[in-house]
Amino acid sequence: VDRLTLEIQGDFQEAIDAGHQGTARRLRFLRNRWPLQPGAVFTQDAWTAAKNGLLASLRSRGYAAATYAGTVAQVDATTHKVRIFVVADSGPEFKVGEVRVEGVEHTTESAVRNLAPFKLGTVFSEKMLLDYQENLQKSGLYEGVAVELDPDVTRADSAPIVVRVREAKMKSATVSLGFSTNTGPRTGLQFTHRRPFGYEWVASTRLLYGRDERVAALDLLSYPKPKGYRNLASVSAEYLDAGGAVTHTQRLRYGRTQDTELVDRLYYGEFNRTVVETDTTRRIDRALWANYEWTRRNVNSVLFPTRGLILTAHGGGGVSVDSDGDRGPFMRAYLRTTWYQPLGQRRVLQLRGEAGQVFKRDGLGVPDSLLFRAGGDDSIRGYGYRTLGPERDGSVVGGPVLATASAELMWPLTTRLRDWYGAVFIDAGNAASSWRDFDPVHGYGVGVRWRSPIGPLKADLAYGEATGSIRVHLSVGVSF
Repeated sequence: VDRLTLEIQGDFQEAIDAGHQGTARRLRFLRNRWPLQPGAVFTQDAWTAAKNGLLASLRSRGYAAATYAGTVAQVDATTHKVRIFVVADSGPEFKVGEVRVEGVEHTTESAVRNLAPFKLGTVFSEKMLLDYQENLQKSGLYEGVAVELDPDVTRADSAPIVVRVREAKMKSATVSLGFSTNTGPRTGLQFTHRRPFGYEWVASTRLLYGRDERVAALDLLSYPKPKGYRNLASVSAEYLDAGGAVTHTQRLRYGRTQDTELVDRLYYGEFNRTVVETDTTRRIDRALWANYEWTRRNVNSVLFPTRGLILTAHGGGGVSVDSDGDRGPFMRAYLRTTWYQPLGQRRVLQLRGEAGQVFKRDGLGVPDSLLFRAGGDDSIRGYGYRTLGPERDGSVVGGPVLATASAELMWPLTTRLRDWYGAVFIDAGNAASSWRDFDPVHGYGVGVRWRSPIGPLKADLAYGEATGSIRVHLSVGVSF
């Protein structure tokens, strides 16, 4: 390539002439990104790919009807040089108008529109369509979704968005079998109705029966409201045998949730009743409280992150009535962060930390399920699930304070098996009755990772320094 001339006409150039700095920067970016720069080797495949790439970039961000006014590659066979002339016509800048919905039979069109991640009049981008499609797929109401822009240039100032959905079946049931190194073998049954008694709710009944954990729950989630908010209501009963203590928890909850591309929000009011049984004691603590949960995910992949940060924060408070009839206020705070940093040659460093505290008057009991324990697959490896914390009558129970930290290095095992990684790690931390009593324990070991379609599958062999024992830990997915 000897010479390159690249121009863009239409509304794009008019915006530059009007002094729009963002469009001018984008033109410089497109020119620099053009692969056939002077000095590059010219091939027909590279020429075709370069032209397709320029149009795709224009169409993905505002100019959905972009086309070419002219493209010429003048080849001089005697000098082995090529002169390239490219003139694109951006056409008008498209702005989002009405949302047209097709395929709705049992659910509602408003549920589709309320999940749109943009406002009317927003400049079109391909990313907003992909985000919209993902929101619809995550809603649990549809089996298939297609979101498209109507590229009619006569309606560019208010271009319709066409959404075609294929609704999920009104009723569905799922049977599951599984095993967890945290709680052992388990079996489960879930029944879902997506419009019970004609109401705009999704009702899900869950039954889980395992060796150490059992759950019975009814969850109600409303159809999407404006800005993607959904009301929720639930009632649940849980059984957990861990650390020598048996915990029975009953919850009644009502609140709202919102899931966006980067941030998830959940706030609710809850009545909590927890029974803790040890060899010699039985405590019944109750609480009426409100909580707000916030999670921000800024990672390169939700299924297998290798770069970025996940941050989760909880905060709430209420009134507790303990087993002795004592009553008083309490507050609960929790923070967890996980940082992924690539180190070159596909090696990844993962750092994780969490801290929590329940603020209350000395002597006031709070439901054990609102307190903290440590240990297990996603806490401190080398120790059993929820077996780290203060002891009562020889059994581990929840404590008001928690702090854990973890450092892990991951690297590819071979060049042929690109989805398999090895790992080494060290974990530390504990839960306690107070910071004065806080005594961190350590666990370290090696593991294998597999990039599965549903998230990372982890198999770890960990040594718990405080107990002198070795444990195997298996888990699937990323914990938020």
